[in-house]
Amino acid sequence: MIFHLVRKVGFPCIQYTIIEDPALVGRANSTLGIARQRVLIEDKRSNIVYSLRQTNLLLKLISIIPFLGMIIRAPFYLYIDGAKCAKFKRSYKNSAYSWKIQDDFYELYSGQNETSILTRNEKQVATYQKNRISVCEKNEYVITLNVSDNLIPYYVLLCIFVDVTFYNNYRRWALFRYERTVVPKSK
Repeated sequence: MIFHLVRKVGFPCIQYTIIEDPALVGRANSTLGIARQRVLIEDKRSNIVYSLRQTNLLLKLISIIPFLGMIIRAPFYLYIDGAKCAKFKRSYKNSAYSWKIQDDFYELYSGQNETSILTRNEKQVATYQKNRISVCEKNEYVITLNVSDNLIPYYVLLCIFVDVTFYNNYRRWALFRYERTVVPKSK
């Protein structure tokens, strides 16, 4: 399955919509890099809210200090309808996040050419490809899912998470940008 996620910068949040499914509405708060990050997606059909949040303000403030921010990161927690489900752990050697939900082990890492990959139990389940050209900070992701389960809002939430963590532009908004991100070699 292929989906197209469109990012549009608004105030006070960044808004995300799925072209193929307008019932999925996503938001990420504009933190300018100093406040706790929160990313969520709501499924208007089932009224289920999936969210990823940073809850530790002290760690977030420490993480913006030069050099300490390379070592210390405020963790993200996954919530589904308000219930905490998982803690995302950051791997510093390969620019990846990992977490476990029940018996499934997930890993999300950034690859070359604005591509991020999600694996579940070491099998690729999703690819997130970012468009390199953004106009007025409006950009598009192509989400390719290799699974046919009913967790589409969850996978879309992870694409929004990729946008605000791997490709963040907190302080550099532009009318037109050709985005090319260099990431450390992973997997």
